[in-house]
Amino acid sequence: MKKTLSLLLVLAMVLSSFSFAFATEAEKTPGEVLRDLGVLAGNAEGDLMLDKELSRQDMIVLLSRLLGAENEAKAFEGKTSFKDVKDPYYVPFMAWAEANELTKGVGEGLFGFGRPVTEKEVANFMLRALGYTDVKWEDVAAKAVELGLVAKDADLDVDCVRGIMAEITLKALNTKVKDSDKTLAEKLALEMPVYELAVKDVTVNTAKSFLVKFNKAVEDTSKIEFSVKRGGTEVKVTAKWNEAKTEATLEAASNLPTGDYTVVVTDKTAAEAKELASKELKVEKEKIVEVVFSSDMINRINDIEGVVTYRVKNQYDKFWFSKKH
Repeated sequence: MKKTLSLLLVLAMVLSSFSFAFATEAEKTPGEVLRDLGVLAGNAEGDLMLDKELSRQDMIVLLSRLLGAENEAKAFEGKTSFKDVKDPYYVPFMAWAEANELTKGVGEGLFGFGRPVTEKEVANFMLRALGYTDVKWEDVAAKAVELGLVAKDADLDVDCVRGIMAEITLKALNTKVKDSDKTLAEKLALEMPVYELAVKDVTVNTAKSFLVKFNKAVEDTSKIEFSVKRGGTEVKVTAKWNEAKTEATLEAASNLPTGDYTVVVTDKTAAEAKELASKELKVEKEKIVEVVFSSDMINRINDIEGVVTYRVKNQYDKFWFSKKH
């Protein structure tokens, strides 16, 4: 059982001084986009419940809505082969999904009714919507990564919440259908929102790096220019992009001196360069803010054979090192 010893009670105040957000009014979350497209509905209060899990059967209903076939699916007169689907409301949806090769169930004649849908299953449903009905279950993750539906390091075995479902679905809508030059959204004649590239936030990542987050994937990273200055002195940094091209880490060769730094992000895609962000951030020398113990043997003071493992965290929410005693 982990035990945490806080060395600075003002950690939240320290960390808050390093983060600045840049929000654009026009930008919407994937969940809000799906709501506007008529795919995702919230509760009576309008809450989209993006942190709530989604059942497999409700995923089929959302899939029918996404494909513009909800009424067709609801009135489908075929039969479902799934032995665990007995709810009259869902029976026609399951029969419709089977007939259109959108689901094969979980095996042994079962759909998995009442079970939460996993992220891998959501990715599989989206692959089928994109026409990839022949992808084997063991190849789903690789294909989803290849098409950009999920990140390479994503844990797809976890139960999927509605917010993540919306993210994967939105990526699928912007992906070309198999053997077609049209995206799924274009095939379905959906009007997708188009957002200008913007910087969502800039933070101090470590004592020698900054993290820049964008509102969407950057198509040509070579057109994005970063400048870091301390006073009037330019600080040499190297930009390292994440796989999705939505984040860039600006890293110096060594820890930066304590002081105020200005990070400027410029988009040179157009003929006239556009400044996306310019923010001042304070960098401080690394210091201990928390020690995390991974063993309860700290309480066994008289046990000379006891081994205590602990990790030391700095103010940038990073672990310095781990030791055993």
